[in-house]
Amino acid sequence: MSKIKATFILALLLTTIFAVFFPLAVKASTGYILIETTLAPSAPTEVPAGGTVHLYFGGVTFSGGQFYLVWSKDGFSQISSGDFKYTPTFKVADLFGPGKTVDSYSIGNGWVNGSIPKDIAGGEYYVKAFDGSATSVAVTDNVIIVTAAFEVVPSWGPAGRAISLKGYAFSANNYVNLSYYDPIEHEDVVIRNLYPTNEKGQFVYSMNAPDLKILVDSDQWPIEDFIEVITFYAVDNKTAETYSFDWEEYPRGLLQVDNVLADEGYIFGNETDFGSWYHVKVGVFDELVIAGNYFYPGNVTIWFDGSKYLGSVMANGTGFFNTTVTIPVTSMESHYILLKDANNFRFVFYINVVPTLVLDPKEGPVGTVVTAKAYGFPAKIAVFIYWFEIELGDGTYYWMANATTGADGQFNVTVKFTVPHTYGGLHNVTAVDTYLGEETSDISGTEIAWKEFKVLPTLKIVPSTFANDGSLVTVLGTGLDPTVGYTPNIDNRLLGVDPQNWDCPSSVYCNSTGDLELKFVAAGFTPGLHVFSLYAGGELKPSFLLFTVTGVSPDTQTVLNNLATLSNTVDTIKTTLTQGIQNIRNDISSVKSDLATLSDSMSKGFTSVNNAIGTLTTSVGNLGNTLSGQITNLGNTLSKSISDNANSLSSQINSLGNTLSKSISDNANSIQTSIKNAQDATVSQVKSSVGDISTFLIIIGILAAITLVVEVAILLRRLS
Repeated sequence: MSKIKATFILALLLTTIFAVFFPLAVKASTGYILIETTLAPSAPTEVPAGGTVHLYFGGVTFSGGQFYLVWSKDGFSQISSGDFKYTPTFKVADLFGPGKTVDSYSIGNGWVNGSIPKDIAGGEYYVKAFDGSATSVAVTDNVIIVTAAFEVVPSWGPAGRAISLKGYAFSANNYVNLSYYDPIEHEDVVIRNLYPTNEKGQFVYSMNAPDLKILVDSDQWPIEDFIEVITFYAVDNKTAETYSFDWEEYPRGLLQVDNVLADEGYIFGNETDFGSWYHVKVGVFDELVIAGNYFYPGNVTIWFDGSKYLGSVMANGTGFFNTTVTIPVTSMESHYILLKDANNFRFVFYINVVPTLVLDPKEGPVGTVVTAKAYGFPAKIAVFIYWFEIELGDGTYYWMANATTGADGQFNVTVKFTVPHTYGGLHNVTAVDTYLGEETSDISGTEIAWKEFKVLPTLKIVPSTFANDGSLVTVLGTGLDPTVGYTPNIDNRLLGVDPQNWDCPSSVYCNSTGDLELKFVAAGFTPGLHVFSLYAGGELKPSFLLFTVTGVSPDTQTVLNNLATLSNTVDTIKTTLTQGIQNIRNDISSVKSDLATLSDSMSKGFTSVNNAIGTLTTSVGNLGNTLSGQITNLGNTLSKSISDNANSLSSQINSLGNTLSKSISDNANSIQTSIKNAQDATVSQVKSSVGDISTFLIIIGILAAITLVVEVAILLRRLS
């Protein structure tokens, strides 16, 4: 017992001695994480890859305020090589709080519930809780055994949708057999046998969803009533274990035909009669809207009565499409539209084609000649064309033309009429089977068909070409809309103001038959092209016409008058300049004469000066010879004196240089010897000092060790 105590005390002393150099780690998460099925002793928990596990942390303590879960192959209370994080970061306060959702995990009341990793091999694993310190972590008290998992992605869709069969944690580097059960034919269908798995036991097999060719009854039905379930199977070739997944296949159907929409969650089935049940009536050349869903992805072709091609549209990955087609020339009453998708599935629905009156053109100004064409009319009848209203609000139908139809329901002859002098905008053109007179306020016969014609405005200016003569120019408008005001402009500038109309202070209005007349003065225009325009109330696009102004503008005439005055001024200036130039020429002749006289005088003066300069040159030459001899003598004397003094100075400098050189050499040798002696002495001193310090440190170390041993021995003796 005494020996144990002594050993403990010695360990404690050593821990104290080394604590400064090796501090203890901070306490981290500790305790066991319990798996739901191991709250009581039981077998290890089996969970498929990517499946859900329930972890209880009631016995775990944390040193940090946050933590996350780590997936591990071992159960050591530490972070090991190969461990990896697989959850978001949680707050410890949330773990022991009332409960909340973090990403896809449920946390609270000591529990963390959520999925385990999917991209892993099968086998035994542990879960660890990391809160910032890797020296000690909480870990599950038992293993989680990861088993194989099988899924189909996406999990629903139309026939032909691109899907992937995915397996996880199957037997590694082995094979699987893939198949599905057809609920319509009630048979198993092999997809692929001996399809390989990788080193983690994973596989991905891509294919298109089988086509069960589900048919929905005619009319509108809930989609969910016709969903079929296809069960896919994956068999592990090594273990013979079978795994399954239920895939939902949605039925083909229509969401919209013309303006008829299916209710939310519903779909129109095959052979739905939209003409009879939903009153879908279209005319020849009308556009028909068709929207479908859950068709086989790819190209969908559209056929009228099964034979006339109307066009095609692409169904997307979920089988949805939306398009419009044009109804061809055909007879009246019921017809069907055939849809054929990428897998040649035939889907049919019915519509009614009504008699159709076609106007060519569909719009134009007063006086436009319009051709009326009939399609799908009753065979072999008389047809009468009426135009509605000439004066706004008159409520009268005006007879325009008549014709008869043939056995095909079309006019036997070309039918034309002229747009009457009326107001602008839309007018109904109606075809009836009874003549009602040239004018009628009521269509009492059978109305076969009608169409709208839009009357467009026209403008006319009288005269279209004029000069700035102050006359009045008239603008005439027809086919205007009496219900709106128009803003007149000339050259894109506002024309006139109506002070009584505060809402639109620059508006003018036509009469009830669409006519308008206004005038402006032919003055102040520059010659050339100009524009008159009318902007209807609230519209940005004008009605306009061009006109031409001839002659010379007042501004131009002023410029011409100024040019004439300028011409006279230029003539006067020209005369003045001519006289001035002649005077200058006369002055130049006088100057030339004066210059000739001056030149003669200067020539004579230069001759006298040259003679005086010759005499002066001779005198200067004689003086120069005399001075040259005297300067030569003086130079010789100075040269000899300088040479003698230079020789003496050179001798003295050489003597002084020799003396200085010897003195410097002697001093340098002395300084060098002194430095060497000082260096030797310093080195010797340093070596001696180092030796003394080493000896001193060794002695101190020995004394410290002896003291420690003696103290330990005394302490041990007392304890024993």
